[in-house]
Amino acid sequence: MPVIRDITITLDLKPVLHHQGMADKDTSNPHILKVLESVIKEVNESGLLEPAIAYEIYRVKDMGHNSVSLSNGVEINKTQIPLILPAIKKLAVIVCTIGPGLEEKASELFRDNKPLKGLLLDGTGNAALDTLAEEACHFISQEVSKSGYQTSSPLSPGMPGLAMSEQQKLVEMVPADEIGVGLTSLQEMTPRKSLSMVVGIGPEMATWTKAEFCARCSLNKTCRYKVQERPG
Repeated sequence: MPVIRDITITLDLKPVLHHQGMADKDTSNPHILKVLESVIKEVNESGLLEPAIAYEIYRVKDMGHNSVSLSNGVEINKTQIPLILPAIKKLAVIVCTIGPGLEEKASELFRDNKPLKGLLLDGTGNAALDTLAEEACHFISQEVSKSGYQTSSPLSPGMPGLAMSEQQKLVEMVPADEIGVGLTSLQEMTPRKSLSMVVGIGPEMATWTKAEFCARCSLNKTCRYKVQERPG
């Protein structure tokens, strides 16, 4: 089961602003922006990020109304994959993490009564994890393109189309322990800046933008972090 560690993540201000719930640099507080820029610089230049990816690709044996049976005998339930990706032939199961360093530093800042920097660092970690997830999807896409297949956009447990209850199955299907990732009794990932996801593989795979996905989410009207399509 493959593990990838040789990954470089360089963060830019725009995606970090989004993960702070700030829609536009020009409307943000100048002081907060200054602190945020220093946080991004620190993250880019320090060893706070330890990005790693664990993945495995399984053949799809059968699909039910809301289930997918895989070649390893595992059945993914409570999923819309058969509806969204009817031509799926394989399923890539992926677990990503940026490691514990950033969240430990953020906790230290809160203990030292530096809540603003701690909060901004935590949000920067979310942006780093999002960037890592994109890198993982790109890697899978390149790998399967050799066989003439396409990849879908990713689905993570808890998102529309894949139930949170399936998360433990995904984590157990890859060498998550080799990259230091586990689950609590409440099915929360540790380190916190980690995620699991699946990517469909086949001859014709559906893709969707983040804005399109956000539009289908039940939290669309209240979420500060949703992505919207830009006009034009």
